[in-house]
Amino acid sequence: DEITNKFIEEDPNILAAFFQKAEEYNTLLIEYHKDIYSHLIWRDAVTKEGKLPPRENQYPSDALFFSNKTFIKYHPEHLIDILEREKKKHNSIINGYKLDDLSFDILKKLINGEGIRTNEHHLSVGLGVHRKTIERRIKDLCDARIILRPVCRFPRFMVLPDYTLVISLIEIKKHSDAIIKAWQNDPNVPFILRVSMGRYTHMIYSNFYRIRDHLEWEEEYNQRFLDCIGAIKNIYLSPSMMFSINQ
Repeated sequence: DEITNKFIEEDPNILAAFFQKAEEYNTLLIEYHKDIYSHLIWRDAVTKEGKLPPRENQYPSDALFFSNKTFIKYHPEHLIDILEREKKKHNSIINGYKLDDLSFDILKKLINGEGIRTNEHHLSVGLGVHRKTIERRIKDLCDARIILRPVCRFPRFMVLPDYTLVISLIEIKKHSDAIIKAWQNDPNVPFILRVSMGRYTHMIYSNFYRIRDHLEWEEEYNQRFLDCIGAIKNIYLSPSMMFSINQ
């Protein structure tokens, strides 16, 4: 309904929402919270405000908690390598736009932050603070790894336009260092997290133009690391399933 849609689009705690038919559920939300207690308080508040139906009128949701301290890889800029490598698959047409060589060159520069800079003067005027103070504070924030240098991201920054996002829970039985090193060098995998959820040890976000591409990729890893990878649970999120991403 309209109230729920507005809530999902505007709530600052919700990073992304996908329509997904999985068992009794129809929506997948990716949220950010300071801790588990903050999530509980947020959940109670949005229910009391009528943004979510009361518990007696809804099927109970499942929540999985992952700390951002468990990131092993965070490189959304690697996605451009997939786009260029797979030109023949989509004929260089993305979102109905034909990408020529110059377009790829420009994209690679922007994705890696070249040609993008912070306008300290604009911030100085807007905040009424001396420009040197702005520059010093930005440097402090970057040094503390609170922010990164400015770059250009894809609109759905975790997945390429026209591509399917695959979220996978994976059990690594042995030789985890070798498998993680392979993932780190693989542009199809922009994000890796360590998890401890039942038998699963890692969660990865990967990008593929077609689902069959992912199945072939998965089998290639199974053969490359024979008897090293155990259980896998995949969630396929196609472009048509995306409801909202609020960066």
